[in-house]
Amino acid sequence: MKLFKKIIAAAAATATLLSFAACSNGGESSSATTAGTFRTVEDIKASGKVKIGVFSDKNPFGYVDNDGKYQGYDV
Repeated sequence: MKLFKKIIAAAAATATLLSFAACSNGGESSSATTAGTFRTVEDIKASGKVKIGVFSDKNPFGYVDNDGKYQGYDV
């Protein structure tokens, strides 16, 4: 019975460590974009463009109307 408890404890510890490893971001900052690159304020000013993603499937915030145009509050 003691051996069984040790095996269960070891399995639980391993599962816990694996879940922590799966939740980590590999050392990347949480402010990274999807591509994993950063743009400084100077980069944004130089490009003259800021891309902001909004949901187009959450009515009334964003949706596609019958003509195929984006509509809604956030758009």
